[in-house]
Amino acid sequence: MSMNEALRDNNKNIFLSIEVIVFIILVINFVLTLQSAGTILNKLLNFLIFLFAGLYILISSTTKKKIGFIIIKPIKEILLLSFIFFIIASTLFSQIQYKELGSTDYVYHDGAIQTEIAFDYIKSGKNPYSETYYNTLLEEKEGYIFNGNWYLNPALEHYIYLPATFFISGSFNAIQKAIAGWSDLRILNFIYLLGSLIILWKIVGNHPLRNLVIILFALNPFFLRYFLEGRNDIIVLFWILAAFYLLLKNRFLISGLLFGIALSTKQFAWIFIPFILAFFMQKNSPDKKVSTNNLLKFIIPASIIAILFITPFVIWDISSFIDDTILYASGSSSGLNYPITGYGFSQIVTFFGVQAEESFPFWIIMAAVGLPVLFFMLKRVRAKGTIESIIVNTTIFILFTFLFSRFLNNNYLAFISQLLIIWLAFILGGLKSETANKTQIAKENLLE
Repeated sequence: MSMNEALRDNNKNIFLSIEVIVFIILVINFVLTLQSAGTILNKLLNFLIFLFAGLYILISSTTKKKIGFIIIKPIKEILLLSFIFFIIASTLFSQIQYKELGSTDYVYHDGAIQTEIAFDYIKSGKNPYSETYYNTLLEEKEGYIFNGNWYLNPALEHYIYLPATFFISGSFNAIQKAIAGWSDLRILNFIYLLGSLIILWKIVGNHPLRNLVIILFALNPFFLRYFLEGRNDIIVLFWILAAFYLLLKNRFLISGLLFGIALSTKQFAWIFIPFILAFFMQKNSPDKKVSTNNLLKFIIPASIIAILFITPFVIWDISSFIDDTILYASGSSSGLNYPITGYGFSQIVTFFGVQAEESFPFWIIMAAVGLPVLFFMLKRVRAKGTIESIIVNTTIFILFTFLFSRFLNNNYLAFISQLLIIWLAFILGGLKSETANKTQIAKENLLE
């Protein structure tokens, strides 16, 4: 065996050991924190989860490529994907069952309930941004406790998500209800998660760490906790990921269309706009005209889709739309405001006596910190000119900016962690491409 082959085998073993260790840690964490063992069904599910996990580790640890006529690699990958599907779907459906049976212990995020109501408003000709959500199912989530004080849920007066959220999710829910007789937005979110895993699989390609990326994204404990209760961050993650994958393939028009949907679901997608513009204006571009044409191919369809979703509600009631989607989150609403909460500078503000529902000029601090960070991050994107540079620099900007915002919620931190996993996927995909190019060049040199 040559030194290069020995080094390659050694690297493969290191990658494999990292994958197996991370896998079993995340599985144990899932069972101990997210999967209850209170009923016989839950106990059976926990047993099957560990049985699946053991089989995966057993197959992963073998050094053989084949056992008889069975090829190990596809069996391992099928087992991994089946395991992820089983572990999430079983837990998700058990929680949905609690809800459908009317259990008082069920967990279902108020944003999901509100999105269902928003779609019902549209069907009856009402504007989800003009209406309040009193005297609806959302009143089950009427209030919350913060710092020992009880507060009225401000979502009763505001719908913060953008129109594509309730149009797409609500339409799927209506179809699901017609077919199954019941509906739950988490089913569509699960489909978004599976779609995201497929895209990540394609991005990473045959790199030895591909399974690790899939494991991290699917079983990320910070993200999965909020996914299971129905928070909708996976929606915007999916559309951004799909858009960037097609951007990587130079499919600018379709990428722009998908990014337009992202822009119409959650405001997080808006933050990516300056970084994408910097990507198209990269310093290393040999032909500025080509970059400009590609930018137009991307930005025009993205703008059209966003305009089609958002403009009708701006025309319908611009003050209510701005109040719900912008002013409410910034603490400047004419009604109830989003509370000062989270894990950032807001904690310090409330410690010094500012009440959670009060207005506070966080935007001044955000601008003072965010603008220099934005300038520096955009320079980095222009210098690198890669998709992964868009992702990591946008993520850093989000972290620093929201650290000084009115709220840095738990699911926002989970969202940031998922973006970093996506960043890793694009890096590994780039390394795979570089290796393939070097191999091709080496072969051509040998032929010469």
